[in-house]
Amino acid sequence: PLTAMGGARKTPKNIRIDTSLAKKTSKKWIRLFYCAQTLFYPFFYKEIVFLAKEGKLSLKNLGEVILCSSMTLLTFKHLKAHLEKKEEGPYCIYSYWNEASSYGAALARKDGLVDIVVSRAHGYDVYEERRANNYMPLKRQFAKQLDSIFVLSKSAQEYMHKTYTIPKHILQIAPLGVPLPEK
Repeated sequence: PLTAMGGARKTPKNIRIDTSLAKKTSKKWIRLFYCAQTLFYPFFYKEIVFLAKEGKLSLKNLGEVILCSSMTLLTFKHLKAHLEKKEEGPYCIYSYWNEASSYGAALARKDGLVDIVVSRAHGYDVYEERRANNYMPLKRQFAKQLDSIFVLSKSAQEYMHKTYTIPKHILQIAPLGVPLPEK
């Protein structure tokens, strides 16, 4: 997780939860370091070109790209350091939010460190209209690189397919919650 507070829940013996990434993201100097690192990665410039073509290039959006790119890189570099020492896999990365953490996992998959990357998407990480300037950084570049994205509804599936051109076979519908028994 990118953030971790309190004690960990019990998990099955074959599941391990690593909270070391959450410890890194809480340190400002590390985040600043990765903001500078974004200047050395093509996906950062590709996003700027996208913003310019869409007429959305502004200081605020540029700041959003830098922040999202830095968290993507921080996640990727952390996973890379952790997974280069990995035991036999397969390794699956699950991200509860379809944002920087899932994008970093997609980079790890591209590097051959991860076998499967899946993510959940809710509302804030689906609909651009819910974001400042109707813009969601890096979504169009990385979401297509995941194996599955679990959305809450058919309308969210259609929106992500149409808006971000994510293939429908990646977008799975899986509502949150549990079914209630009939009375």
